[in-house]
Amino acid sequence: MTLKDLAMEAGVSVATVSKAFKGAHDVGEETKERIYAIAKKHGCFHKYYKERYEKKVVAVICHELNSAFYSAQLEHIKAYFAKRNTDVIISTDDFDRNKQQELIQFHSTLTKVDGIITYGLYQPIPKGIEVPVVAISGDRELSHTDIVRPNHRKAMCSAISHLKELGHRHIAFIGEKLTSKYQRSFAYAMEQYGLTNDLQIITGARFEEAGLCGVEELLAKEKNFTAIVCAYDYIAIGAIKALKNHGLRVPEDVSVIGSDNIPTAGHLNKALTTIDQASPAICDMACSLLMKKMQNKYYCAGSTIEIEGSLIVRETTGPCPKK
Repeated sequence: MTLKDLAMEAGVSVATVSKAFKGAHDVGEETKERIYAIAKKHGCFHKYYKERYEKKVVAVICHELNSAFYSAQLEHIKAYFAKRNTDVIISTDDFDRNKQQELIQFHSTLTKVDGIITYGLYQPIPKGIEVPVVAISGDRELSHTDIVRPNHRKAMCSAISHLKELGHRHIAFIGEKLTSKYQRSFAYAMEQYGLTNDLQIITGARFEEAGLCGVEELLAKEKNFTAIVCAYDYIAIGAIKALKNHGLRVPEDVSVIGSDNIPTAGHLNKALTTIDQASPAICDMACSLLMKKMQNKYYCAGSTIEIEGSLIVRETTGPCPKK
């Protein structure tokens, strides 16, 4: 049924019907309700109804919610947009790239958000997507998408430099299947400082369990390591517990460094030395870019933006023990 047909049945002009569906204030409520009722009777109400939510809405596609690292970033992003009268919808892709693509499609076509922030973009945005997208971390070759990410290599070099200055030479790495970029950064940093990097453990577990399993594998393989760099703080926490179970003290016997600086890292029994990935700065930059793209669909940063993290030295690193 056309707008002209609706107008004839409602006894109003086509312009009035059009404005009614757009929620115009100069069309009386009684007239709107009459037009809506006729449209619903003929099954075309949702075809023409154009009234929008009063605020802008941004969708954030995150990997998971059961990590304090991501939770802290999401809270920061929500606070950023709340100050700008913009609401946030949060979805998770469970580290599944296909699901990520489906969610981008879903939010752009069905929920009709004004912008999208997605984590870990490693394949092109689906064709036909006109909603502006900014990625936190991803492949720099995706030239049509603005990407903001931490510089893992420089931050990892700071960690290895710190340990080397303390006299450590046998440094191990513990990661899991989702932390390959940290593993590559560790190998790069060890090479830069002339250290062998054959003590790398990649476990099938996650979070603290990965640290527990990683230390068990290390001790079964090699007992001469004096320091461990962990792919993220939860792994470091598990590693410290496993070392204690074996009667090894941190940092007197083994130094431990985490990564990501989760909110609890500085409040453990021994505050964790960790790599701060500059999360607030990365979130602010991603949000700022998206706001610019929402205001101007042709805006593009022009290149991947990398933000340097820093090493936060606390209580879990110390001089290499004399043996």
